[in-house]
Amino acid sequence: MQAGPHVTRQHFVVVLLVLMWIALAARLGVIQLTEHDGYQAIALAQRMDPLVIEAQRGCIMDRNGEKLAASRVSASYGILPRNIQNLDKTVRLLAEAAGKSKSFIRKMCTSKENFVWLIRQPDSSVMRKLNSLNLPGLSKHPEFKRYYPLSGVGAQIIGITDIDGNGIEGCELFLNDDLSGRNGQSTLLRDGKNKLKKSLDEPIVKPQDGLDVVLTIDWRLQEIAEAELESCLVNTKAQWGGAIILDAVTGEILAMANVPKFDPNKSKIFSKTPGYMRNRLVTDMIEPGSTFKIVTFAEALESGKIKENDLVDCENGKYKIYKHVIDDFHKLEVVPASDVFIHSSNIGTVKIAQKIGKKKLYERARLFGFGEVIGSDFPYETPGRLHNPREWSGLSLPTISFGQGVAVSPLQMIMAYGAIANGGELMTARIVKEIRNKGERTGRRIEPEKIRNTMLPETARRLTELLVGVVEEGTGKNAAVPHVRIAGKTGTAQKVRKGAKGYSSRDYVSSFIGFVENREPKIVCLVMIDSPKGAYYASQIAAPVFKNIINRMINMNGNPWESMPVERNDNAGVKTVKVPDIKGKDVRTAVEKLRKLGLNPVLSGDSTIVAQQFPLAGATLNAGSDITLYSNVLTTSKAGLIMVPDLVGKSLREAVQDLVQAKLEVKVKGSGVVTLQKPRAGVYVDHGTVCMIACNKK
Repeated sequence: MQAGPHVTRQHFVVVLLVLMWIALAARLGVIQLTEHDGYQAIALAQRMDPLVIEAQRGCIMDRNGEKLAASRVSASYGILPRNIQNLDKTVRLLAEAAGKSKSFIRKMCTSKENFVWLIRQPDSSVMRKLNSLNLPGLSKHPEFKRYYPLSGVGAQIIGITDIDGNGIEGCELFLNDDLSGRNGQSTLLRDGKNKLKKSLDEPIVKPQDGLDVVLTIDWRLQEIAEAELESCLVNTKAQWGGAIILDAVTGEILAMANVPKFDPNKSKIFSKTPGYMRNRLVTDMIEPGSTFKIVTFAEALESGKIKENDLVDCENGKYKIYKHVIDDFHKLEVVPASDVFIHSSNIGTVKIAQKIGKKKLYERARLFGFGEVIGSDFPYETPGRLHNPREWSGLSLPTISFGQGVAVSPLQMIMAYGAIANGGELMTARIVKEIRNKGERTGRRIEPEKIRNTMLPETARRLTELLVGVVEEGTGKNAAVPHVRIAGKTGTAQKVRKGAKGYSSRDYVSSFIGFVENREPKIVCLVMIDSPKGAYYASQIAAPVFKNIINRMINMNGNPWESMPVERNDNAGVKTVKVPDIKGKDVRTAVEKLRKLGLNPVLSGDSTIVAQQFPLAGATLNAGSDITLYSNVLTTSKAGLIMVPDLVGKSLREAVQDLVQAKLEVKVKGSGVVTLQKPRAGVYVDHGTVCMIACNKK
């Protein structure tokens, strides 16, 4: 008996159901055995939210432990548009509390995004208002906010962070990895009503707070430098001022001031002004001017090409070379090499450089660190620009010798002077003293690092004496500080014209770099003023700022020299007199003038007109000091030759001045009284002939 059609259909349905159940069971087995972990992860993701536990960023402190940058607990607020229940009420209350327009708030509340930020890290008054609201859809997120307790003090050094606490300028950027730490994590569970609570089962990864960084900066010295620069900028209407204070022995930067400065607590305002946040003392290149002459003289002295008492003809302030005229502000004639440096003669420096040659000048500049990065802690430090001698033109040697045609950073300049103060040793510039765990008193110290020797200690000593002469007798007198011995150099550099060739006739950079020679530690200070209006010479602008900074340092409690007694000058209280210019005056008139000033005139020669004087005009002497007036009449032949004067038996100073007056060059051996001369007295020679004189002490 055959089954009917309905029985066949039933069998088909049964088989189909069995196959479906088999397929379902197989699929379930696959899920259980091979895809279990994946589906479990999806389920957990739907009911669990990871919660980042923010690590606290480390502090930046000065060398004395004063906080320069720190983090405090704050909060940011966001909006969950899908959770808002009463749109109009929410818009009105949030606009009032956050201080934003209703249209702005409404746009955020109707966003299609799951979450939008309302306000990040507002001030305390806004936080109180938002905390008082109990609005569905308003989300509070605790986090740390960076703040700077001393406001703008050291702002360009310290730098700033972005809203998320990532460093974007200064030490905040350079030391970001050390300061940042590592965030932790916890887990929140979501229930059926979409509410969150902490999970008790999931492990909590604790955050690792960032490390604290101790800088070499002393905030008190930083404040002094900034205050003096601000005062100078007000008086001179200059564009910018910078100052660095350095411990020459360790390479530690004690202060690094840029003015105008900014308040990092209000960085949004200042970020709109280009250059405000830049540490120009590190990043910018300038032509140094006469402060660069230490390179020329270091090479000349160490190589023996010239000695301090060798005479140099400064051409009365005007010298033509390669169709280019070099002018001196101080019109010097034939003077000792020491006076070339002390009175900052460009012409004399050029003549000395010509004896050295371009290769040796370049090599000495490289020894000083020019043309390379010499700091270990400074982001965006410029190496400057010092071309290889193969690329120099005919004018390069003359101009580079006095600091034109070469570009350096202020940091490089102060480190070069630091090498002189440190007996010739060039150190790595450092601004980080120590890195340590949060809250601890000690950690990993950054040790001083020597780069190389730039010169022999004896050369450094001789250069130091020349630098002292600049302050005591030359262009740096306005940098002199009572009761301490200052060694330093002025520099007045023309600025290169923007968008055109050549140099500006109106814009100058005035600088002074010096150190306290007779105190330990050797503290060096650089002052640089960009484009002052009116007076612009460094002796008028930068030197007084240096003096004020050093004066305030000495009188500060806890100053770097506090352990040393103040060394009084043996001549303290003695009246000093500035030597007048009496060349060309009647001898009798000159004598009367000098006596009225309290000086003792000593006559040499039998003419009625003063042909030369020693010391030169502008020198500062103690009352009662001798000043020699030379009035010899030069005898010349009909052919215009010069008769060599009789020098034997005269003091070295008298002999040198006689030769200077005679327009003859001189080479000296020994010191004391002249015992031998060549050519002999009475011989007629050409102008500029070199006369050899040998001296012995009696």
